[in-house]
Amino acid sequence: MKSSYTVMNREDSLNQSVAYKSTTKNPKFDLSSDNQYYLEIGRYKTLSREESIELFRRYKNGEHNLKEELFNYNAKLVSRIAVIYKHKNPDIEYLELIQEGNIGMLRAIEDYNPELGYSFSTYADWWIRSEIIRFIFKKRSGIFKLPNSVINYNNRYMEIEEEFLTTKNRLPSVEEVANILNEPIENVKRHNNIYRNQIAVSLDTSKHDEAQTLHGCLGANDSTFNNLNEVLLEELDYEIWKIFNKVLNPRQKIVLNYAFGIEDGRMYHYKEIAKVLNRSTERISQLKNEAIDALRNCKYKDKIFTLLNEKIELMGNVKK
Repeated sequence: MKSSYTVMNREDSLNQSVAYKSTTKNPKFDLSSDNQYYLEIGRYKTLSREESIELFRRYKNGEHNLKEELFNYNAKLVSRIAVIYKHKNPDIEYLELIQEGNIGMLRAIEDYNPELGYSFSTYADWWIRSEIIRFIFKKRSGIFKLPNSVINYNNRYMEIEEEFLTTKNRLPSVEEVANILNEPIENVKRHNNIYRNQIAVSLDTSKHDEAQTLHGCLGANDSTFNNLNEVLLEELDYEIWKIFNKVLNPRQKIVLNYAFGIEDGRMYHYKEIAKVLNRSTERISQLKNEAIDALRNCKYKDKIFTLLNEKIELMGNVKK
């Protein structure tokens, strides 16, 4: 029997979710304490794959009163994922993570298509983790600032992932993302080194072992944030280097590489650059001014000065 899932008014349904969310974030589940919450979700059994698919088919075909039932049966999934992030972020309240995970659960319930062959738990995993990660970033926003270029890329990448999850019930491959973004595959892989391995978690939802899928998380210690900043600096250096290569002549480029820490991660003063290159400080100053003028008059001027300012700010956050 063909599902009427595509006939549903998704916007209306999501609007209902927003209203429902206010009761689902504090539903019949008592979130006043961890123990009480565990007792509440323990009342619901884990559905078999067949039972889950049948319940979702009924929901997608118009039995919208089943939403709360679907949520309750899958609440343990939110709890299990929240525990992982609580372990890595001991300063964040467990029930705060539960609340954010519930938002992801509701989104997954709305977008899941039982006819595409994937289990709901596999599908919901991404949405739950995504909301929890966003929440952790918000909590950590005062500790470090992601460069705009990275933020913009992450947002676009997540939009592509959401589109694939909604239409295909799977995440896109690197090749598919590169094709959509019209970017070389190597560039996408470089971004993923930050977005996936250093910032978020592995989103390999083909594995059900939560410990195995956890590739890394946002810890609260200084070494974690220093490592993250260093990776972000590497990404900024790459973006800056590409523009320097297009705009500057070799002499201008090597002076700015030293001045902005592209050469070896340390910003050199005029005298230091002059000594390394065996030139006078006056000549180094002249080359630097010529290079800055060239950047001010190139088509990448807005982007390059934004990148350079972000690099200077980020270097101040790295503790030696």
